[in-house]
Amino acid sequence: MKNSLQELGHIKTTFFSNGDPAALISSATTHATARPEEHVPSPTAPLLILPYYNGLGEKIKRMGRTIGFQVYFKSAASVRSIVRNDKVRMALNEKPGVIYEILCTCSASYIGETGNTLSHRYEQHLSCLNRYKNVLNDQKGLGTKRRGRPRKLQPKRGDG
Repeated sequence: MKNSLQELGHIKTTFFSNGDPAALISSATTHATARPEEHVPSPTAPLLILPYYNGLGEKIKRMGRTIGFQVYFKSAASVRSIVRNDKVRMALNEKPGVIYEILCTCSASYIGETGNTLSHRYEQHLSCLNRYKNVLNDQKGLGTKRRGRPRKLQPKRGDG
């Protein structure tokens, strides 16, 4: 006990000399030294852990108290909870909200986070890549065949 008090005093003075706030130090030391009491069953009384059954459980507990047993109940697994498997599991690429890394053929690595699924984000990446390639082809004068409406504005050259 004496050594632990000396250690605690040494720790407090070290924190004070380092310039830590006094309120923080006292709060931390109080929190570290004041441990809540844990309920430990007495070792002399036999301990009995049983599944709970309505009506019967209370009688067993009363009888155990008169004899000197400590009776605790646990929930029994029902047949329904064992057999039931109705939780829908999604494939990893169908789960929304992922952190991803896309290794591109152009030796670039894209790391990001999305609220969409991974496959949707990959489609977005390919769409942006195709758009970029189309702009490069337009700037080089190579015509690309497009379906649908023609562009309203031609892409601008970013020379500076």
